[in-house]
Amino acid sequence: MAQLTPQDDYLKTALRLPRELHSRIQEAAAKSGRSMNAELIHRLESSFQPTTIDESAVADRLLIMLRRAAQLEMEFERQQMDLDLDSE
Repeated sequence: MAQLTPQDDYLKTALRLPRELHSRIQEAAAKSGRSMNAELIHRLESSFQPTTIDESAVADRLLIMLRRAAQLEMEFERQQMDLDLDSE
């Protein structure tokens, strides 16, 4: 069960939301088993957390992209050579 916090730690705030966004927040709250208020707090708090980057995954993806770029460059050069031979 969620831990209750003294109400003095909270400020009551009126918030106007577009209907579609309100519906999406309600759906997310239902899926996560939170109240709409708890869902909003959770999402707002997480937006202030620093993002972490999996450097290993980024390096792996970069290596794949560099290999593909090299393959494309070689293919392009071969096609250029073929065009040059055809035009002679």
